[in-house]
Amino acid sequence: MLNSFLIFLYYVIKSILQSLAIVISVYILMGWIVAVVRPKSNNAFVKIYSFLGEKIEPMFAYCRQFVPPIMGLDFSPILVFLAIEGIHYVLSLLFMLLLKI
Repeated sequence: MLNSFLIFLYYVIKSILQSLAIVISVYILMGWIVAVVRPKSNNAFVKIYSFLGEKIEPMFAYCRQFVPPIMGLDFSPILVFLAIEGIHYVLSLLFMLLLKI
């Protein structure tokens, strides 16, 4: 019973982390498109980009406290991806240890 719950919990958290990584990737790609194409501000594409920005930028802002943009390059998305992968790695290790008990 406990093992099945742990398996379920592991896959739920893993899915959330993967979804977060995908949303961040989409946000970054949309940012490049907005920078190149310059659509009007009432465009649905820009509204979606703004909505994602409201949710994702606080994570990037936290990372920018530690590594500010260098020569115009923002490394905060890389730090967020590394944090997501680190959490996933630690979660996998804990999951494997708990299943062996």
